[in-house]
Amino acid sequence: MPASACHDVNDTLLKSCSRLSDSGIGVFSGAPHSLIGGGLSSSLLDRAGLGFEACILASREAEPKSPVCTGLLFIGRGEAKPVFVGELSANTDHNSALLTNLVKRRPDATWRRGCFMSPSQLEEMVEKQALQHNQPLHQPIDGDSAAALLESLASANREPRHSPDFRSVNWFGDVYEFTSSQAVCMSALWQCWTNGTPTIGEHELRGMAGLDQGRLRDVFKGKGCGNHAWL
Repeated sequence: MPASACHDVNDTLLKSCSRLSDSGIGVFSGAPHSLIGGGLSSSLLDRAGLGFEACILASREAEPKSPVCTGLLFIGRGEAKPVFVGELSANTDHNSALLTNLVKRRPDATWRRGCFMSPSQLEEMVEKQALQHNQPLHQPIDGDSAAALLESLASANREPRHSPDFRSVNWFGDVYEFTSSQAVCMSALWQCWTNGTPTIGEHELRGMAGLDQGRLRDVFKGKGCGNHAWL
């Protein structure tokens, strides 16, 4: 894979992972060698506050006509941990046992139904498989490219965004939660802000938010108080 394409893949993957919750898991499908190793190393993920959670390989038995070895890569937040590794099969009982072990994070008597590896061991295994199947390996990402990817990730995480109902808002990296009444006000304020006209009077805001009674300042007592998004 050309260096530019490798950079694009890793940039997209890291930006996707930047939107994970603390307990969220990103699942990516593709040839393991295109996602792991010199291109996207465990050390690069660690610098981004991410880590490999699991890698499930598609067996040659299940994909006899496939010219490449494919699989699923699971990435989560937090410190590096042992990576759950297994291999799918054409046998449904095998796959059922593998998925159960994946969910419960427990090893099996045979590695194909689940075992644990260090991130570096996973990278070595993927490299060996790529060589066995004559698949080209990534060139390692140089320091400048890695720094650019991490800065891109940080920038993506700083972009303001919100949940569909505005009960949760990420305001340039700071996450806040709101009550249902506060959320309707946030929706109205967000509409004005994205329009480039952030200043709005209380009477107009109350109308946009559908608040007929009570003082607006009382709505923002308690949960959500002090949020930069509405001060």
